[in-house]
Amino acid sequence: MKKKLALILAMLLIVTLFAACGGGGKTTTTAPPTGQTGDDIGGDEIPDETEKPDSPYNFAVGNYEVDERGFPTGSYEYTLPLSTVEDEVFTYWMTCYTPQFIPEEGFGEMPYQRHTREKTGVNIEYQVINSQAMMENFSVMINSDDLSDLISGFGFYWSGPPKSAIEDAYIVNLIDYRDYMPNYMYQAVRFDDIDVYNTIFYDEETILAFYTMIEEPMPGMNYCARADWLRKLDMDPDDIITYDDVHEMLTRFKNELDVKWPMEIFKTVEPTAAMIFAGYDTAMFVSDQALPTIKIVDGVPTFTLTQQEDYEALVLIKSWLEEGLIDPAWTSVSTNQDITPQILNGETGYVAFNPGEIKGFEDAASDPDAEWAALKKVRKYEGQAFKLGSKLGHFSYGSNSISATCENIPLLVTYCDYFYSPEGSFSSSYGVQGHTWDYNEDGEIRLTDFVLRNPDGLGVAWVMIMNALNSFVDPGIEWHTRNYAYDGGERLLNMMKVTWAEPNYSGEYDWPTSLKFTDEQSEELNKVQADVVTYIGENFLSFVDGSKPLSEWDTYVAEAKAIGLDACQAIFQEAYDAFIAKHGDF
Repeated sequence: MKKKLALILAMLLIVTLFAACGGGGKTTTTAPPTGQTGDDIGGDEIPDETEKPDSPYNFAVGNYEVDERGFPTGSYEYTLPLSTVEDEVFTYWMTCYTPQFIPEEGFGEMPYQRHTREKTGVNIEYQVINSQAMMENFSVMINSDDLSDLISGFGFYWSGPPKSAIEDAYIVNLIDYRDYMPNYMYQAVRFDDIDVYNTIFYDEETILAFYTMIEEPMPGMNYCARADWLRKLDMDPDDIITYDDVHEMLTRFKNELDVKWPMEIFKTVEPTAAMIFAGYDTAMFVSDQALPTIKIVDGVPTFTLTQQEDYEALVLIKSWLEEGLIDPAWTSVSTNQDITPQILNGETGYVAFNPGEIKGFEDAASDPDAEWAALKKVRKYEGQAFKLGSKLGHFSYGSNSISATCENIPLLVTYCDYFYSPEGSFSSSYGVQGHTWDYNEDGEIRLTDFVLRNPDGLGVAWVMIMNALNSFVDPGIEWHTRNYAYDGGERLLNMMKVTWAEPNYSGEYDWPTSLKFTDEQSEELNKVQADVVTYIGENFLSFVDGSKPLSEWDTYVAEAKAIGLDACQAIFQEAYDAFIAKHGDF
């Protein structure tokens, strides 16, 4: 039962996975900013009390260098503790996805949470809300005007225009406290990436939240095949590159190894956009909640699922379905949890995985020799450079805003910024030495038995989420490589770092993810997009499952445009043109 629980939790994770003197700290230059510029970002005058030599706080103010634009020239290491005031307490509104494993003494008394409190001197009172009740509880908190000091996911639950939360005095504009957060400010310019800059900065005058980041971005999920089966067929995983290669592999799985359904797809067709069909320069990800994936073709925003390349990819996937190479129950598959029996019992051999869940599947498989190998992203031809779908994101899922009613905003800002420092991000990512990790005899970081053979049956990723930084919830930078710090973990880590890496990625079709629509544009989109989403979702999937003949493709595209896709495209074009006018060739 423990092993089964670990598998289920791990699978749920997938879908839903700086140069100054002075006592305040020191600067460590890692990658001087060279990219996106901006005006001096200004802000409130620093309170006098922070400048007193006998201050109980170790703020960063005045202890680091900035460039001509006012940005820190490197990351900043804090002198700890951040505070020596013992009776100052901040409330933190957040969730825990495995609350059944919180000890009786409470979430704040777990080893990592207690260690962080002792190290930083900042007292956090965790208000752990059931994940299913977050929206309702948030509404109660807003309506009663009783906000916690630190609020996880505020922007997700806030229903109005983002800046209205500041204008209505619910949360603070973090730009007013930029001098207290040198590490977060450094992240904005560290990567020479307009999408990173524009995610941190809502606009040149506004920062809404601390967004959780990833220290070393990698592709997090892609298709794997049964390596033990490939060996039986004398096939090399490195040689499976094109759609023809995949077709041969699936066919041989079925005909020579009697595999029932060689390949699995999801009810969205692709698990994530452009995972399988980037070789067709498109994304066959069908959502019932959002418009099709948008791409930029010769300066024109273009929706997938309606183009000639989508038709060609559709013909391919239909042919594989008709040949019995794909599990016909795909319309009921939301996550790998739904196909656990097929994976464990050897009924399928080509599945999209996050590497963090593979070890659990291999250990629980009916065949003791079961082994999964990562395959390269599929291409039409060898050497093809992908145009979309392979850009690595620097952000995870979490975000944290600070309430305007917080009584010591500078300290809470400093506390959040600490987790973006080199030491703070490492410490929070790996947890407490001796509890979740330690050094082996070669000086290498290794996860402990508590993590690898957890007494509650939790998988590695979930143990770390409970006992270290939770990138779905907390502020900071996650070193997600932590989940592979064990003997044999290198194989899984290299799936992301080596096999799935795309060093020659062109990305010319990538939509700028940080582009923001105006309130008026958002209002217009809301008027027309719902009908488009419903129409495309229902009809495109009908082509896939065969209930609608391909002879009706042109009619489908024309009706999608008439229903509102053309109107949506015009709004996207207007927003994109404004973005390019402001940022140029990003």
